[in-house]
Amino acid sequence: MRAHTFVHIPATAGTAIRKAIGSKRIIHDLARNHYQRPGVNWSQYFVYSFVRNSYDRAVSLCAKVHASRKRQWLAPAIFKLWVREGMSDTRIAQHAASPRMCTSQLDFLWDVEGNWLVDFVGRYEKLDEDVARVCRHLGIPTPEVAHLNVSVRERDYRKYYDDVTRERVAARYADELKELKYTF
Repeated sequence: MRAHTFVHIPATAGTAIRKAIGSKRIIHDLARNHYQRPGVNWSQYFVYSFVRNSYDRAVSLCAKVHASRKRQWLAPAIFKLWVREGMSDTRIAQHAASPRMCTSQLDFLWDVEGNWLVDFVGRYEKLDEDVARVCRHLGIPTPEVAHLNVSVRERDYRKYYDDVTRERVAARYADELKELKYTF
């Protein structure tokens, strides 16, 4: 098996991917913060990550905050309020493990000049297919990917949006929507 590193972006099925592939070297931070560490030859590693549609990811992030407050179902009104309040990282950090939960997915994957630091970017929307691609590249059997940490919410993220929330999420994640070619 080739040496590999998984860049785990919050709300992109990272826990399920890590467990399925058996990743031992995991970055729960911006990749650029790790590439600056002396003594690590990154060319020896296959570095990969997974991304998710920004609109769907925003609903998932809100659902994580909502669930951490011991509430179950994420109502659209709660999501709309959260977006209108600015999708605050500070507010999320009070209820979740990662203070970077709302950070753009590109910030996890790019250096400060906008150059890619990963060798492969899989998509949440093609999870099984892209996990299989990673496994083939690593020379390991393709495992079944269990669905872990599933949000208690409507599966269709569009049901959570109105014109205002759609515009605010689009503005916040404009670069990643364009670069990753995601649409509403």
